[in-house]
Amino acid sequence: CVFVVSIDTLNQNRIKIKEASQALTLLPFWSNGDNHLIFNMVAGAAPEYNTVVDLAIGNAMVAGAGFDSWSYRVSFDVSLPLFSTKAVPLRADSNTKRKWLIISSQLNINSEYTSELLELASDHSELLVLQPCETPVNKSVRCVGQSRTYF
Repeated sequence: CVFVVSIDTLNQNRIKIKEASQALTLLPFWSNGDNHLIFNMVAGAAPEYNTVVDLAIGNAMVAGAGFDSWSYRVSFDVSLPLFSTKAVPLRADSNTKRKWLIISSQLNINSEYTSELLELASDHSELLVLQPCETPVNKSVRCVGQSRTYF
């Protein structure tokens, strides 16, 4: 038997963490989250951007997007693809030449991953790594080296 939590936890930016955590403990069968499933598609908030929702979930399972290898609990959590209303269908036009095959613009990425990506990018021009700007006006703006670049 799995209980689906009746509290809206889809987007952490719209949750009052302390109050929602307290509300979870008041659910009739909560029992530290055993056999409970929480849906979360947007975890973390600026500036940390954690990869799992910051609620006190106890032993509850999380079905969501954005897990990393440290926050995903194998055979326990459910990883879902992140949906975006801005996504557009890709055209199968093989004649179109793209400048980059891969673009990484992740926020709060592990420093080891960043080092690996930068090393790969130095050898492969089809990989673009966008990083936080040195003097950020907005934490979500990304730069290439010293220059702020818009795509």
